[in-house]
Amino acid sequence: MLRARLATAAVAIPLLLALFLLGPLWGVTAFVAVIAVLGIAELATMAFPDDRRERVATLAAGALLVAAVSTGNPQWTVAALLGVVFAAYAWVLLVVPDF
Repeated sequence: MLRARLATAAVAIPLLLALFLLGPLWGVTAFVAVIAVLGIAELATMAFPDDRRERVATLAAGALLVAAVSTGNPQWTVAALLGVVFAAYAWVLLVVPDF
């Protein structure tokens, strides 16, 4: 187990360093965005193990925020953040039955 992790780190760390130091900005941005969406998917799975609708809504909201931040445009980021906050309020008030 430890040997496999060390082998993975021996291959992954130089590749990540090369990407971050030598790669184009769009490559770094795409890598970070993919990792962020994977993290959001894992969080949604842990937070809502029995409710698929909640997981999908969480993943959609998170992916929208990641996409907005990835553009580098603060106006898109603020618009996406406000849209997600208002959508979350509406979701809780209209969809969640035990609120």
